Amino acid sequence: MKRIGLFLKKQGFFLMLGLCLCVIGASALWARSQADAPAQEDVDAGADMAQSLREAQRMRLNTAPLEGEEGAPFGRTVWLETLECWGAHEAIDIAAQRGTPVLDAAPGRVTQARRDRLWGGVVEIEHENGLSTCYRGLETPLQVAQGVEVAAGQTIGTVGTPPAESETGAHLHFETWLDGVPVNPALCLP
Repeated sequence: MKRIGLFLKKQGFFLMLGLCLCVIGASALWARSQADAPAQEDVDAGADMAQSLREAQRMRLNTAPLEGEEGAPFGRTVWLETLECWGAHEAIDIAAQRGTPVLDAAPGRVTQARRDRLWGGVVEIEHENGLSTCYRGLETPLQVAQGVEVAAGQTIGTVGTPPAESETGAHLHFETWLDGVPVNPALCLP
C-alpha cells in the first residue's frame, strides 16, 4: 500500500493524464460511430417524408377549378361577419366575377349537389385515393346532379356569393379533403 501511495505521489499526474486521454479517445470513437449510423430521428424523418410524398401524389388534382385571386387562405381562424362568429377556414377562397364557370378539378363522382342556406350551391365530388373536393358558393341551378360521374375540367356550376361569406363578394369557397381530413387545396392544385 505504501508503494502505491509513493507511486501515485511521483507518477500520479501522468496516470490521471493517461486516464483522461483514454476517456476522451473512447468518447471520440463512440461519437464517430453515432455519426456514421443514421439517428433514429433521421430514420423517422425519412419515413415521414416518404409518407408525405405518397400523400402528395394522392392529393394531386388535374386542373384548377377556376382562375382568380386567392382571398382568405387555408387554415386561418376568420371572423364570419354574416354569422357573427369565428371559424376555422378549411378552404381557399378564389375571387371571380359572378357567373364565371367553375370546373371539376379531377375525375370523380358527385356525392352531393344541393342548395344550402349558408353556402348557396354546394357540389361535393369523391375522387380516387381518398381525395374529395367541395365547391361552395355556386349559383343555382347547378350543372351536375348527385351520382353523376364527372371529368376533370367539366363545368359543374358558376361562381356566386356564398351567404356565409357574403361580405367578401363573389368567390368560390374551395375545399379538399384526404381520407376525411381537410388539406390545403393550394397543395393539391397543379
